[in-house]
Amino acid sequence: MIVSTLGPAVRRRALRWTAVATALTFAVSGCAGAGGATSTNGASSDNQLTLSVPAVPNTLYPLMEPVAAQFAHLPMLSSLLQYEPQERGESVLPGVDQVVPGLAESYELVPEGLVLKLRDATSAAGNPLTAEDVAYTFERAVAVEDSIGKFLMTTGGLDPAEPVTIIDEGTVRLNGAVTPLVLFAITYYYPGILDSTAVKEHATEDDPWAAEWLRTNSANFGPYTVESFQPGERIVYTANENYWEGEPPYDSVVVLSAGAQSPVQLLKSGSADFAARVPGNVYDEMKDVAGFDTYVSPSLSQQVVVLNKKAIPALANADVRRAMSMAVDRQLLADTVYSGTAEPSESVLSSSVPGVDGAPGKYFSYDLEEAKRLMASTPFADGFDLTLTVSAGSAPGVDANSVAIALQSVWKELGVRVQIENVGSASRFSEVQTTSSFDALLTSEAPAAADIAYAMSLLHTKGGPFNYGFDDEPVVNDLVAQAVAQPLGEERTRLGVEAVAAWNETMGSIPLVDTGIAYVAADGTCGLATYPYLAPLAYRLSPC
Repeated sequence: MIVSTLGPAVRRRALRWTAVATALTFAVSGCAGAGGATSTNGASSDNQLTLSVPAVPNTLYPLMEPVAAQFAHLPMLSSLLQYEPQERGESVLPGVDQVVPGLAESYELVPEGLVLKLRDATSAAGNPLTAEDVAYTFERAVAVEDSIGKFLMTTGGLDPAEPVTIIDEGTVRLNGAVTPLVLFAITYYYPGILDSTAVKEHATEDDPWAAEWLRTNSANFGPYTVESFQPGERIVYTANENYWEGEPPYDSVVVLSAGAQSPVQLLKSGSADFAARVPGNVYDEMKDVAGFDTYVSPSLSQQVVVLNKKAIPALANADVRRAMSMAVDRQLLADTVYSGTAEPSESVLSSSVPGVDGAPGKYFSYDLEEAKRLMASTPFADGFDLTLTVSAGSAPGVDANSVAIALQSVWKELGVRVQIENVGSASRFSEVQTTSSFDALLTSEAPAAADIAYAMSLLHTKGGPFNYGFDDEPVVNDLVAQAVAQPLGEERTRLGVEAVAAWNETMGSIPLVDTGIAYVAADGTCGLATYPYLAPLAYRLSPC
């Protein structure tokens, strides 16, 4: 299959000139918004975008903090293929194969792998994109043992021993027994294709892959390039005038760590034009404030209580799990604790995954009386003791203790005596999770790709690498195994939907809410939309 070439450059240039004129109108009239933020040297900047993000990473490469870097790294990256933002209000993310051209203007699946035809593109350093850049990027990921690069190559079925074959200066083949997720793997926001000419200039005998230089510098084909970097605090980007989609809409982009300062303070003071992944309380405070636009973009993430079926005999009983699920008023949780940044879960996977919204589970409905009846019908009618383990980061964007206390209260109605265990250290919480050293665990589950078969195989089948609660339903295992073996298409989706429906009958864990990603933008900043895979690319934002 070949992807057609797009030609957005003319559209981008026209947008920029119209947007800048509008931004100047806002500045003259004294309105806050894009262009109103303070520049890096303290002067007012008429064409600067300032982003507030949850955290700025301590290194640019290797990427050791993927959550922080989802937003902090985006301005500089450009991938081989990409996903376009969807319209506001879209609740289902695109399938993994719904890609559009990026640095590759077309692709073709062949028996040996994936052939990509590269477009004419130029890095911020002025070097043209070549097949050597693609080969270097993948070979470097293998050589430096880049964990995320390795994960993406494994997900796509690429051969780490020989990941890339150069066919000619503008054509490459990614080698391997590629999986149905190979297209997704090369759209991912990280690592982007490196300008090998620029990187090699900083290589030494002791550092042949210029690892030290890339810790604080960029060499990419994206819309912006790193001008300065203060680890953990800020990144300043300047526009890549050579960018293949057209001149970027801003002259500079400043990425700030919210740190001790609330995103509300940064936005209201004019120190930030845009805030990404804001906590629920910030979204709730800003949604009705004049001069700001707010939006919650759907994501693949769910807030879940994982139940360890091997730790507590009661949790191995399906009716106990069903009763615990039906006792939870998910709509109330979404509206109160999550401040409207989440939707009640209706299935084992987020409804943002294509196909999942057609398989809602009946045990997700709130019915306390039916929950009591179910519990009374089990050998555990007199109740049981349960430790619910949480940490500060186990409910991103909200107070995890508030969630835990709400659950403690409702499950008391069933005779479940919940003790809340707070784990202070993030590393210790991760250890508890990965070793299944818990009774029940409040955590987030977010498969990397919007594909039912992939997500279920990781999280909810026997032997799945993230199946920490020991889900092991034979029907689910069989259906997922069949689905994974299918190429992308109707049969793979049908089998996946059947697996979801089967899991929803037994409730291996308790999904609570489908969590969204909340954004706040000053009125002068346009481009808020549904961003597939958490990626509001900086060049999609523009002055209004």
